[in-house]
Amino acid sequence: MKILAIGIGLAIGVIAVYINYATTKKGLKKGDAKALSAASSVHTVVDVAALGVAFLMKFVLPVNVMFFIVPTAVAASTGTLITTFILTKKLDAERKKAQENK
Repeated sequence: MKILAIGIGLAIGVIAVYINYATTKKGLKKGDAKALSAASSVHTVVDVAALGVAFLMKFVLPVNVMFFIVPTAVAASTGTLITTFILTKKLDAERKKAQENK
């Protein structure tokens, strides 16, 4: 049961990462401060919602809630850092390429 709880927690975190990835991608493409600020706000809401869902999973499986919350938090924070870094590198490469073509 503990392994299942950890897997569910990781899955919730990965879903949060995907949503955060999509919002970051849109914010970076727009390139203005308002879009990036909105993306940051959405990140917070998504992460809190993911942790809320992970907390509520304790009512589904009779396992300590930490087996849901910790993997969710680790997956969401680590995944968001990695995807943001990747997106930023891609955007920087595109901007450099566009400047070279001018």
